[in-house]
Amino acid sequence: MAYRLRPARKADEPAIWKATMETVWADVPEDEKAGLDRRAFEASFRGYAAEFVEGRRGERFVAEDDAGRFLGYMILGELRPFFSPRGVGFVYDLWVSPDRRRAGVAGFLRQLDGAGVRRALVSSDRSEWLVNHLERLGWPDGWSAMVSADGDATRAKPNPHLYLAALELLDVPASETFAVEDSPNGIRAAKAAGIPCVCVPNEATAGLDLSEADLVIPTFEGLAIDDVWRRVRRPRSG
Repeated sequence: MAYRLRPARKADEPAIWKATMETVWADVPEDEKAGLDRRAFEASFRGYAAEFVEGRRGERFVAEDDAGRFLGYMILGELRPFFSPRGVGFVYDLWVSPDRRRAGVAGFLRQLDGAGVRRALVSSDRSEWLVNHLERLGWPDGWSAMVSADGDATRAKPNPHLYLAALELLDVPASETFAVEDSPNGIRAAKAAGIPCVCVPNEATAGLDLSEADLVIPTFEGLAIDDVWRRVRRPRSG
């Protein structure tokens, strides 16, 4: 799909605000939402985010397709860490339209289900956030196991603990499965558990060193399970 990136305009701000507020509220754990007034919460957050969204701090860019449809946005700027006298480039916010996120994932999950492959979800986040996020994406069902760090940093990736727990729940050997990850820490966790790893990077991790993965691909679109098995089981050169 062809797309172009252009500076954001005043007319883009309603779409940016809508996306920002929906994302921020969705990221609040479910057990905390019960004690929050959403309008008050969003009003408070708007006060913090206004200078970014409205372009007074940082630079705003919008991605759109050839037909001019809004695909996402990013806000870039400068951050001055307390440990350094020099400012550094910083991504303040990055958002991709839901219908453009992780293209091909739903089809790949259907392939797994059709082949009778049991799947587990392994995450360093809290389980409440994970369930909520899956519902937003439309992938809440079909998981044989879910394993989360739930705030315990000693269990989080790159520690292999979560993957080892998933293998135990699925009752399968590491050599008979594969992990799908999008970050260096995730790759290291899978590999430390002895699991072959496929990496499909996201917008934030695409520029990182992902070379420890057995296979790196840009998208799930057109990906076949048989091809994944063949490629991750192939001896790596070097």
